[in-house]
Amino acid sequence: LTIKLSYGNKDYALKIKEAGQNQFGGHFLPLMDFMPLHEYNNYLYRCGVVIMNHYRQQAVGNVMTMLWMGAKVYLDERNTLYPYLIRIGVKVYSIQKDLKPTNPNALNVLSKTDRDCNRSILLHEIGEEALLKDLKQQFQLILDEC
Repeated sequence: LTIKLSYGNKDYALKIKEAGQNQFGGHFLPLMDFMPLHEYNNYLYRCGVVIMNHYRQQAVGNVMTMLWMGAKVYLDERNTLYPYLIRIGVKVYSIQKDLKPTNPNALNVLSKTDRDCNRSILLHEIGEEALLKDLKQQFQLILDEC
């Protein structure tokens, strides 16, 4: 179990670190410091299940990266990213509905089919070609108004 604690209140981070080590022992790895991006990405690649328990839209880059890397991602349903990902067909999970002790598959990783499907959807929706197309349309709208 890994938790990123390099942001925010340091005293709170230390309390979380202590509680995590007491609860999970050597299976708990708190990330207390920032690391170079390539090291961080290599570290993230090893994560099969990611729980982003916040309802404000934050860490969008990390969520998208983890989906692209094939992780099973849990989001709070109040997070505006959750309905967007559901709407475009990304296989993403609800903390409220899916992350329960009674769900025997809660911590299973995604199937290869689901990983490939998520990657395909992300490429289609926010890949370079899609972003360039949207940007050209926006510029055209601006030029048409001039």
